[in-house]
Amino acid sequence: MGVKVLAKFCKKCGSKIDDDAVFCVNCGTKVVSGGSLPAPSAVSANSKGTSLGPDYATKDESLSWWNWRGRLNRQRFILRSLILVPIAIVGGIILSGGISFFVTTAAMSGQDEDAVFGIMFLLLLCALPFILTSAVLGTFISIKRGHDLNIPGWVVVIVSLLGASFFLSIYLSVAKGNEGPNQYGDNPLKWPGSI
Repeated sequence: MGVKVLAKFCKKCGSKIDDDAVFCVNCGTKVVSGGSLPAPSAVSANSKGTSLGPDYATKDESLSWWNWRGRLNRQRFILRSLILVPIAIVGGIILSGGISFFVTTAAMSGQDEDAVFGIMFLLLLCALPFILTSAVLGTFISIKRGHDLNIPGWVVVIVSLLGASFFLSIYLSVAKGNEGPNQYGDNPLKWPGSI
């Protein structure tokens, strides 16, 4: 008589899991290796809206502009990038154009150096919100897009710091994301609508 093998079920959502699966295809929860998992309770954690692990993000977290948790599909990544680029350009125009104008004007009129540095400092303060906002939000959307490709956020940040952010952006814009959920959240294609 053969040994009966128990079926494996996800401990979070109750879906049946293949023996060699690393993550549950329904909710993305990491599967315990070796042996079968206990049958789940009638109410899954997903239906309560709770997070399914330290890296797994809810729909609201994924669609939020103000965090790096979750996943973004290609379309949302490109649209958000097209919104952030003009913000960065405005900041750059304020900073570089204003500084060059005031330095040239001060040099031609013979103004005091302290006054010129004061004006440059004020221009920097005016441009800083534009530059910082676009840099922070740009990093967040790049990390989320990387999550859609199952790339950890720290890899995206390091590649950007090494000066390859342009090439990274091109890759993130064209690469197809994981189908179904992964360790960072549900497939972002299932959330139509907002940018």
